[in-house]
Amino acid sequence: MATAGAHAGAPKHRYLMEVPFPDARLAEIIVRVMNVDEELRPEVIERVVERRDSVVIIRLESSDLKSLRTAVNSFYDYFLVSVHAMREFRETGTSASSATAAQAHAQQENIGAEH
Repeated sequence: MATAGAHAGAPKHRYLMEVPFPDARLAEIIVRVMNVDEELRPEVIERVVERRDSVVIIRLESSDLKSLRTAVNSFYDYFLVSVHAMREFRETGTSASSATAAQAHAQQENIGAEH
């Protein structure tokens, strides 16, 4: 995706997060939930949320590092709310493991080191 405006031609910063879920069904639910809303600033942030088997893969890219960090923090909050909501419905068989949230949190802390 080409970036418009002042950031055209600037190198892209990338963030990648892979979160394993207990099964592909739960991963697909999260992917569908996370893809409901479009990115608010698609000219600044490129977002891809997809599934490979039972792993949710999140990629965010921007030529502006500050915008990328803001987008990652916002996305991560939304992601955790979704995982916690799934956990609340565990009696219907749609819970994600607490290890999943812990792994996502551990990977999130590394954002400052990767760009």
